This record gives sequence, structure tokens and C-alpha cells, in this order.
Amino acid sequence: MKKNNPPIKAAFNPRIYFIEINQITPLKIFHSKFKTSKKYRQILQSVKAIGLVEPLIVFPDPQKENNYLLLDGYSRLIALQSCGQTQAKCLISTLDDTYSYNSKVNRLASIQGVHMIIRAMKAGVPVNELAHALNLAPQTIINKFNLLTGICDESIKIMADQEVPLGVFPFLRQMKKLRQLDVVTCMKNLQDFSVRHARFLKDTSNENELIPLKNKKNTAADTASMAQLKREISNLRIKQKNIFQTFTIDSLKLTSIKHFIKRLLNNVEIVKWLAEHENEYLIEFNNLVNNDKI
Repeated sequence: MKKNNPPIKAAFNPRIYFIEINQITPLKIFHSKFKTSKKYRQILQSVKAIGLVEPLIVFPDPQKENNYLLLDGYSRLIALQSCGQTQAKCLISTLDDTYSYNSKVNRLASIQGVHMIIRAMKAGVPVNELAHALNLAPQTIINKFNLLTGICDESIKIMADQEVPLGVFPFLRQMKKLRQLDVVTCMKNLQDFSVRHARFLKDTSNENELIPLKNKKNTAADTASMAQLKREISNLRIKQKNIFQTFTIDSLKLTSIKHFIKRLLNNVEIVKWLAEHENEYLIEFNNLVNNDKI
């Protein structure tokens, strides 16, 4: 006989509330240079252009009636304050959990962002309006629109859910389809989409795997550079072997530490004490638990 499982309890009230900003208390304090960061400037510009899209997540303050603790949305809260807003759209959480809303997030991958820009421009949205809303230069929008030119469909599918720097794509365009696909697969398996890694894989490719450059002549300097590159590759492989020998143990230790810190940050009293007395530790703890690569 099958057991009747209890219904799953929602983690927040689905209704959106408009709450006075002065009734919301952040649980963390960012560095003074936070407002100069690129991410914050983009959020601020988006709030100015189209308003708040994603509601803040708050939890009723057990010590103050009609007040709330901010679980997620610090950047959006500061942006609203900078725009002179007095109220914010909020979802009220049923749990005082600061971890899930920051860690269990389907973040927008690079290629997904490019597809959004392509669709917007094809729908007739002017480049200047897109640039203004995203706090980007118009030329950057144009570059993103053309970013996937020369990239095969199979490689695009592999990178669809990955965070890939813009500097990787010029190296991929220099490769033929099969080599491009091989390189992208390798980068995903190693979870390393850095520009340096892309340059390394491109430089170690055979000539018949690359798209020929027009009017390129090999010189003595090119030969010397290639010899130096081979020596560096040899040294890199030795270092890589040494790292692999200690990686498993170090990874296990770090996972255990991260799990313990998550439990600490789920305690509102601990978070409030750290914010008041050891804010630098709180910032580093948040950076650690929000790092999806660990």
C-alpha cells in the first residue's frame, strides 16, 4: 500500500507585497566600492529604465513588528534607494533561509544573454535603447549581436548553459568545425572556459585544424614563439599532474567546510552578529557559499 506523502510546503507566499523600504533590514553590508561595480551599475540602470523586475525576498523580523529582514536582493534594494523609491515589491519567505535564494539560481548564461539581444534587435528594439537599459556601450551590443557568427550549431548547444567570456569566441572562430567542437567539449569537461585556456587550445591545434589566415607569412619570430610555447606547455603539464594528485582531498575538505558555513549562515542570529562585529568575515563567507564552482 502506497504511503500518502505530505504536501510540499511553499518556501514563500506567492502574493507580491509592496513594503516600505525603511521597514526592510539588510543582513549583510557590502564593501564601500560596491556601488562602482559593473554588476551594480547594470542593475541600477535597469531599475531606472524599466523598474524593479525581480521582487526582493524578505522574512518577518521576529524582534520588530511590521519589519522585515532582507534575504535576497541587496543590490536591487540599494538601486531602489538610489532612485528615490520608498516602496519595494517583495515576496515574503516562510523560512529564514538566506542560502537557497542566492545559490539555487538558474543564472543567465552568456549565450542565453546573446540570444535575448538578438531577438530584441530582430523585433526592432533600437541599439541605443538596449545599451541604455543594460548599461553597455552601443558597440558592445553590436558585438554581442554578432558574437555567434562563425560558431557551429553543435558548439553553441554545448556552451548554451555555460558562462563563457566574450574573449573566447574570437579563438573559436579561427578553428574549423571539428576542432571547434573538440575544443568546446574539452573546455566543458574541464569546466574551464577562460580566455587563456581557449588561446592555449587554439595555439596547440594543427594547421589543418585552423581556418587559414590570408597573406600570413611565417617568420623567425613565429618559429621562436612556437618553440617557447611548446616549452611552456610541457611545464604546464607537469604542474597539472601535481595539482591532480592533491585535488580530490582538497576538494573534499573544501566541500565539508562550505556545508558547515551554509548552516551557520542559515541562522539569522549568527548572521546579525557577524554583520555587527565581523562584517569582513560575513562578506567572505557569503562569497564562499555563493560560489557555484566549489
